[in-house]
Amino acid sequence: MEIYGEKGSAWLRTERGRLAIYAPQYLGHSGWFTPDLTSQDSGLRQHNHFLQMLSGEVPSDRSAQDGLISILVTEAIYRSADSGSWVEVEQP
Repeated sequence: MEIYGEKGSAWLRTERGRLAIYAPQYLGHSGWFTPDLTSQDSGLRQHNHFLQMLSGEVPSDRSAQDGLISILVTEAIYRSADSGSWVEVEQP
């Protein structure tokens, strides 16, 4: 999967590795950044953290607005894949 935005791009599971990020303004340098990712099951860390927030073990680190935005981005990815063209992320 390749995700392109105005300020950067992310490639997931490509010849560059499990994750490659190109975001010069955010990273402070041009070129691709490929973080070392553990071999832990995909999503396991996020799921554990979510459950810890629900149980009160750790404070909530996101708002409902953040959750909505992630869903809108995901929906835009699906629409883009279906149409084969760029689509705008709907504004909440």
